Amino acid sequence: MPLITFILGLCLGVGFGFWKQHQVNQQLRRILDLFHHGTGAELTSLPVLSLVRREISRILQTSQQLEQKLQTWQQLWEIAPIGYLHVDEENQLLWCNQRARELLNIDRWQPGKVRLLLELVLSYELDRSIERTRQCQQLQVVEWESYTKNKSPLLLKASCFPQPLGTVAVFIENKQPLVELSRGRDRAFADLTHELRTPLTSISLVTELLLQRLENSERHWVERMSKEIHRLIDLVQQWLDISRLQENPSQHLQYQSILLGDLILATWETLSPLAGQKEVELTYFGDESIQLEGDPHRLTQVFLNLFHNAIKHSYMHM
Repeated sequence: MPLITFILGLCLGVGFGFWKQHQVNQQLRRILDLFHHGTGAELTSLPVLSLVRREISRILQTSQQLEQKLQTWQQLWEIAPIGYLHVDEENQLLWCNQRARELLNIDRWQPGKVRLLLELVLSYELDRSIERTRQCQQLQVVEWESYTKNKSPLLLKASCFPQPLGTVAVFIENKQPLVELSRGRDRAFADLTHELRTPLTSISLVTELLLQRLENSERHWVERMSKEIHRLIDLVQQWLDISRLQENPSQHLQYQSILLGDLILATWETLSPLAGQKEVELTYFGDESIQLEGDPHRLTQVFLNLFHNAIKHSYMHM
């Protein structure tokens, strides 16, 4: 009787073991169905353990290839002329290239060490832009002024792109060379404008002498030429004023009470020779008593640009 009980228990144990093994094999096959790239015949003919070993080997090989691609991309980004940051869903810096470390003065971060970005880069503008990118899932662009280690200003531009799982990719551009180029151009143009004042003043003096010697019938053209010369002198002075205003924003415009109708008609009169060539006329229908407070020189320049463009793009009457 004990022998029979032992044999029955042994059979039950062996049967249960085979049943569990069958269930494990079925589960493994279902898992292999998700990853397997071979034919159905291979999946049914080969042992499950062989298929598992082959699939693990393939996954390891794919992982190594992806790791190699990642290293290649990181090497390329490391020598890129534009800064690159990658932050996680908690605004922690995962990786950045050499250019980003230079532009943002990041000297307390090492590859593989996760640090909060705001601890490394004291820019609330950049931090807020990254957060808006994550919330809106759209490109966000922000510019702000940073300072280098020698305290010189640096205008930076960040373009933030949303990535999966709440991460954000950030591209950093140095806009300071464009700022310096623009300032250099403005200085050069201001110097050129300043040099124009001397010959224009000399020409103006010559026209005044001519006006004193010409008869009334001949004075009309010289008077118009004198008027245009003085307008050029005013334009030169206005540009110099604008240049000084850019260099020193604390300067203000010279506000005066101006009759709008007189300003418009006087400006149009300056362009009357050009308008005559196109047979274009201006008729003012507004209230002649309308007044406004403004800088007459700046407003004259505005209307000159408007009228000049209007005349330039008008068709001649045939």
